[in-house]
Amino acid sequence: MKQSRRDYDNSLRNERAQMTRQKIMQALIDLAAHQDVRELSVSLLADKAHVSEPTVYRHFPDRVALLNGLQEQLDQAIQLPPLPDDLAELPRHIEELFLLFERDRKLLSAAFNSPRKSKVHLTLQENRLAQLRRAVSAMTPHLQQSEQARIFGVVQHLASALAWKSLHDTAGLAGGESGVAVAWALRALLKDAQHLNAQAERAKNAQCR
Repeated sequence: MKQSRRDYDNSLRNERAQMTRQKIMQALIDLAAHQDVRELSVSLLADKAHVSEPTVYRHFPDRVALLNGLQEQLDQAIQLPPLPDDLAELPRHIEELFLLFERDRKLLSAAFNSPRKSKVHLTLQENRLAQLRRAVSAMTPHLQQSEQARIFGVVQHLASALAWKSLHDTAGLAGGESGVAVAWALRALLKDAQHLNAQAERAKNAQCR
């Protein structure tokens, strides 16, 4: 019976500790959405989370642990939908993706203000980069690698959270509006790329005759 009581107390204590940790992390995200994480003070974070400074240090003994916790939280919260296999479907994908960015604006802002931005900078995700490269190559097989590289460079930038942030911050476009704008730009780019590819194919066929 005593063992059961001890297990219950430990379980309750762990649950409370997890809730406190989550309060601290949510406060950190709220603050990081408006300023650089590296400039945040523990006292400000403790006030925001309604806990004491020793409590913050108990869960996160130093700034490295705090940043690691933030990155883990952001990586779990920001879930990117998979890229379409067909590059022609990318404009519609971007419209949906930018709506997702708008919905999770606070998380995105916190990630941009963190020194570790792995999930936010879509261009840093090697699997997505590789998939986009293959898609560009499949759509433009007759273009030179340098031409494909230019197309890929623009496409991967437009398909990133950096583009969403730039359009939001400098042009005042909300997620839906920026998604439509980027989708329009992508359709124009991909149409021109297909046109150039067809020209290159005809030129190669003419040389073979």
